[in-house]
Amino acid sequence: MKLKRKIGLILSIILLLTMIFSVRVEAASASISASSTSVEVGTTVTINVNVTAASYNLYVEGDGISRTSFVDFSQDAVNENFTESVSFTPETAGTYTINLTGTVVDETQTEGDSVNRSVTITVREKETSGGNTGSGSNTGSGSNSGSNNNSESNNNSGSGNAGNSGSNTSSTPSFTEVNETVYATGSLNVRRSWSTSSEVIGSLSEGQSVTRTGRGDNGWSRVTFNGSTAYIYSENLTTEKPEETASNLLSGLTVTPGTLTPEFEKNTMEYTINVGEDVTELQIDAVTEDENAEVTITGNENFVLGENTVEITVTPDNGEASTYTIKVNKTENTTILLNKLEVNGYNITPTFNPDVYSYSVNVPTGTTSLDITAETDVEGATVEITGNTDLKDGSNLITIIVKTDDENVTTYQLTANVGETAVATTNETSGFNILTIICMIAAGVIIIAIIVLIVLHHRNSQYDDEDEDDDELYYDEDYTNNYMNDFSNKNLEDENKKTEKEKMKEEKEKNKEEYLKSYQDIVGNSNNYEEDDEPKKTRKGRHF
Repeated sequence: MKLKRKIGLILSIILLLTMIFSVRVEAASASISASSTSVEVGTTVTINVNVTAASYNLYVEGDGISRTSFVDFSQDAVNENFTESVSFTPETAGTYTINLTGTVVDETQTEGDSVNRSVTITVREKETSGGNTGSGSNTGSGSNSGSNNNSESNNNSGSGNAGNSGSNTSSTPSFTEVNETVYATGSLNVRRSWSTSSEVIGSLSEGQSVTRTGRGDNGWSRVTFNGSTAYIYSENLTTEKPEETASNLLSGLTVTPGTLTPEFEKNTMEYTINVGEDVTELQIDAVTEDENAEVTITGNENFVLGENTVEITVTPDNGEASTYTIKVNKTENTTILLNKLEVNGYNITPTFNPDVYSYSVNVPTGTTSLDITAETDVEGATVEITGNTDLKDGSNLITIIVKTDDENVTTYQLTANVGETAVATTNETSGFNILTIICMIAAGVIIIAIIVLIVLHHRNSQYDDEDEDDDELYYDEDYTNNYMNDFSNKNLEDENKKTEKEKMKEEKEKNKEEYLKSYQDIVGNSNNYEEDDEPKKTRKGRHF
């Protein structure tokens, strides 16, 4: 095969490998869905989060669901499919919106892609059996005996209304035009028409207001709801604005180090948390529902071994105070230390030492998350990292917790200064991903193969007298013929040597025979000698 053809084949292989390794694996993604988007009050709804990523840090929160975090990663650092879920049971009718936010990272990235997804669930009142029964025309005495939710039974007792079929639609009601603000006296339904059997199109909570445009003579009010005309039973509305009571609850509570048990929910007032012996106080971020409410924290200092109690009291401008309690269990540390702590792309200060628990890192403005590697060689220990997403300009506290099943805990803290001059790391693989490295190795191997082929070609070309366009492999015929001739000549020489000896032997025998013959010619035939009676004496010596 010609050298040009060999090189062409190798270049084709390089192009194919480049195309294969340059194809990006499926990008990281995340989606949210609900087991059902239309349910009755009291029906449990499961929210499913589907993720394709090498790692992710996602949050689910919304109407009826407290903030729930999902964090995971692939041990092999390749995209894998994950499914997480959280359930809730709506207690009132209405529209519920559940949001999915956070980041997902594929194996080629150092920073994640932002996720912002949502799903909407419509919750309706439970269907009730029965209704306004009774037959006949509007004569006689009686009452509408059917029961309805939200005090929407008409209860029109007395004569003349016994025959209503329950829909109050025997005649079109007359509405007096009004324009006033009314308030719900409790949780109630908003319907498409002036009947309890009419479709529910929404709901109001206690104290929520709407504009009433008409008051009907059948006990119903015509209102404007979400830009459309709707109807509410008048007894459930009032023109008096209810007195607002300030909230004494928290809307958010985060604590570091450690993890609250159970997860925070504004109506849950008691929690527990486990910390190591190096922790003397908690960093507490308590957010009130009422921005004017005052928060007081007591007991959050000088923790001792054993149980410590931290109280968070919320006092509104008007109303009673409420208190959240955190039981802090402080235990002696065993040797549960990190053996590696790195921030991808940046240097931490000071240089990592397992016995040093506090570090800082400077990152540029706009950084929203950090890729942190934290490892321990303690068998059975786990590492939890919190606070490394949703970073803001300024100082951000990131907590790395190393703990075992027996609740031994060691806490490392990393302060991320966003907006400060960043110090980049000089890792050998900085700026490269694994695919780039593989491609470089493959290209190096192929280049070496090309060099070897060129060297072999030049070596063979020393014996090549054939046309360079010949497609057959190089073959030195003259060299081969010379070698064969030399081999044959050697065999012939050996054969000649052998034949020469035989010729010499034959020549000697021939000479001997000729000598004997000539001798006989000289002395004559033995029959010409005289015969004596006496035996002849044998002469000594040579006779000629």
